[in-house]
Formats: sequence, C-alpha cells, structure tokens
Amino acid sequence: MKKLILFLFCFYTAISAQNTTKFITVIGTAETFVPADEIFYNLYINTICNTMSECKTANDQVLNQTLKILNECAILKDEINISPISLNRNYDYTTDFSTSKRQQNGFIGSVDISFKLTDFSKYLELTEKIANLPSLALNLHYSLSREKYDAVKLSLQSKALLSAKNKAAEMADVLNMKLGVPLEIEEISINDQVISPSSNSIVEFDRVNEISFSASKLAGKINIKKSVRVKFELLQK
Repeated sequence: MKKLILFLFCFYTAISAQNTTKFITVIGTAETFVPADEIFYNLYINTICNTMSECKTANDQVLNQTLKILNECAILKDEINISPISLNRNYDYTTDFSTSKRQQNGFIGSVDISFKLTDFSKYLELTEKIANLPSLALNLHYSLSREKYDAVKLSLQSKALLSAKNKAAEMADVLNMKLGVPLEIEEISINDQVISPSSNSIVEFDRVNEISFSASKLAGKINIKKSVRVKFELLQK
C-alpha cells in the first residue's frame, strides 16, 4: 500500500512538472513627438477698487475689451467660457515679528476666461492685443485634439507590441529557447498626458505664465508614449 501511494505521488509530481508553463514577461515601449494642433488660453481678470461697485464696473470694462479682441480674431462665442464674477474684500497682510496682521484694502473682482485657438496664424496678433489689456494675467498651453491623439495612439500600440515581441524573442534565443503564444497582454498607464475635462483634448505639461514666449515654440511637439507588458510562453527549440 505504501509503495502504491509513493508511486502515485511520484507520478502526479512528474505530470505536474510536465504541465508547468515556462514564460517570459517583457515591456515594450513606443514613443513619438507630434506637432500640437491646439493652443488653450486661460485669462484671469483681477481688478482692485475702493468699492464693490467700482470693482464690478472695472471688471466689466476689461471683460468687454477682451471679448471685442476675441471677436476681431474670429474666436466663436460658443467656444469662449466665462466664469461668473467673484467680488470679495481685498486684504493686505503685514508681518511684525511673530504676529501676522491683515488689513482690508478695498475690494477685488475676478473673472476667468478660457478658449481654444486652432488657427495658429492668429496667435501673434491675438496674444499681443491681450497683452496690452490692464488687470489681466494669461496662461497658455499646447494640446492635441482627441481625433489626432487616438490615431497616434493606435499606431504606437502596435509598435509597442512589436517591440515587446522582438525583445522577448532576443532574450529567449540567448537561453536557446523560442517564443510560444502570448499568455497575457497589459497596457501600462503613463501619466505624461492628461485629458482636459472641458475640451476632451490631450494637454501637454508645457505651460508658461509669460505672454512673450518665443513664436518658435509653436513648432513645439507633444511627446506621446505607449507601453505594454506581455507574457510569452517559452518553448524548447
């Protein structure tokens, strides 16, 4: 009986060893640089006046001047986002040794404006006009339209898979083995792009706070990278 149990145990172990799948896991990556096809403008109007009424009047004046410029540059009204005006007390802060004091200094009015520019030929004229407005700050960033991003993504996915396959084949060959079927494929998330909720566009982290950045930056490109993790079966040659 003991011999039978020992025989069955050895037989099961041998079968289990034969059924163990050898595998190799690699990461394939593909990368490209794509010219931006959109520029996002974020404008911030901030006016400080003695009274809340004066603040609103000053804010409205800058807002109307801004909208006039956007209309002259053929920016459609439907593509312009304007926040409700915010009116609050304005405070100055002074520090005296360990004591911090605040003192009201009039009122502050704030309005945010955002829009998208796709005709880059209007960039210089538009930005120069906006730069001459008072009480206004500007933030710009490049982006890539969803349609263009999806097309690039599909191409990079195929290249990343091919890169993983070639890498795995080279490693297997060194071990005197060959690749079998792919057992698992996993897409790896890369956080070098984000999707803007308001525009559904891919946005590059290349923002500038100054108005006068070089026009040559319009030729700048957005880096897109795709990576996949693939597990391949390993077979004896």
